[in-house]
Amino acid sequence: MEREEPWWRRWLESGDNSTAAETNRSIDVLCANCVSPQEPLACLRSGLIALAGVITAMVAFIRIVHLHATAPSHLRLLLFYILFVHCIAGSFEWLWGWTTQLALFISYAKALELLAICYFYLDVASKMMHWSSIAGKRLCFCSLFLMFTYFTLFVVAGFLLSIEPWRDCHAPYWIWFSAGEFMMVQLMVGSFFLILQRMSRISAAPNIRANQRRDLFSLFWTFETSALADLGYHVSLFILADDKKGCSGIFDHDQLRYSLLKFPYDIISFLMPVWAILYVFRSAPKANIYEDHSTESVYSSRSSSI
Repeated sequence: MEREEPWWRRWLESGDNSTAAETNRSIDVLCANCVSPQEPLACLRSGLIALAGVITAMVAFIRIVHLHATAPSHLRLLLFYILFVHCIAGSFEWLWGWTTQLALFISYAKALELLAICYFYLDVASKMMHWSSIAGKRLCFCSLFLMFTYFTLFVVAGFLLSIEPWRDCHAPYWIWFSAGEFMMVQLMVGSFFLILQRMSRISAAPNIRANQRRDLFSLFWTFETSALADLGYHVSLFILADDKKGCSGIFDHDQLRYSLLKFPYDIISFLMPVWAILYVFRSAPKANIYEDHSTESVYSSRSSSI
């Protein structure tokens, strides 16, 4: 018995798929939007997400203007620029529906945000734990550069091998990308643990310490939940989908069923991480609980970079 060829090889070797693609698109719940193919429920869902995304992008833009008007911190500016582009890009589903290229771009922007935050907190943790500056920088740059390369390679592979949304959820690169984000979150959680451990030995006002713990736990719960939701979502679709029924067939081509899953997923995966970052980095950098007599204003000196 001959082994069946994988879907991606059959697609690459196939001839003209335009007719089949148009037929699939007309019933595909993932492609539905406010224009073509038009679907009221999909338009309402994607419109609400787009509205929230645009408002969030405006908040990020205001932060950018404020930073330019004051002493600019380059890493914080970069982070807010990525947030702004991330939110704008995520607001176009009402117009185009779900597309592989747009989804990959949004996921990559989210990964870059995560890399920037990990860089900052890993550097803070290394200084607070009194590691040598060289060892701390090597830890930060080596691990984060490897993850940056990992995400970039999978984004490029996704763009090169991207197919119609009808079968794209069955592509394995979504699982590998989500797994990479999950690993990054665990790296960030490790830096949080080191910071919290060090904070317990620092004498400071209880309200200051509580505020810093609240910020760390806000990022922890948000990104941990988002990473788990991403991984669970893509693994589930990969397992349930096949070439015949496609991704839309998982929901029996019913927009209501798809929207009941997609709407909370978009909030958790797309909006919540941005809201958490805007909340935690809501004020100008200043000295705080991360500095004590022995660390010689570690956080104060490093916070100027973000």
